[in-house]
Formats: sequence, C-alpha cells, structure tokens
Amino acid sequence: DLRGTERLLSSLEDPGSPEDPRERQWAALALGFCGDTRAVPRLIRALEDPHYLVRHKAAMALGSLRDARAIGPLFRMTQEDPYWYNAACAREALSRMGR
Repeated sequence: DLRGTERLLSSLEDPGSPEDPRERQWAALALGFCGDTRAVPRLIRALEDPHYLVRHKAAMALGSLRDARAIGPLFRMTQEDPYWYNAACAREALSRMGR
C-alpha cells in the first residue's frame, strides 16, 4: 500500500540515532521486498549512509529491485566501500541484474 511505502521511505531518510541504524536498515530491506521501484533513488542515496549495515541492506534491496539506475552506484560500492562484505553484496546485486 502507498502509505506503507511512504512510511518506509521516510524511515530510510530519517537519520535517527547514528548508533542505532536498525530502523533505516530494515526500511531499506523492506523496500526491496515491496518491489516498488519508486524507492530506487532513496535506496541509492542509502548506499552512502554512514552506517555499514544500512549500506548493506540498501544494496540487497537494489539487487532485488533490479533497476538499471542502481548499476553505477552499486559498481562504485564494489570499489569504494571500506567493508568487504558490503562490496561483495554490491557485486551480488549487480549479478542479480545480469551485470
């Protein structure tokens, strides 16, 4: 439903507590499950989140959505994210997109 998607998008944008990123990370993951490509621009921005778990879940969500707009940002994540697991997740997301 549109209201639920809007709440998730809002949660993803809310910085909340930098020490507790759970709301942002689960919002990112849920948006991937929803299949709504309107979330792609915000998920791409979430690839730059200061918390590594938010970036990880955003990459997973973008891999699920398989939207071509995410290819460049995910590729950059494979090269630049300081956490090897996030880079691996971005590679997996690109693989799901046939890249």
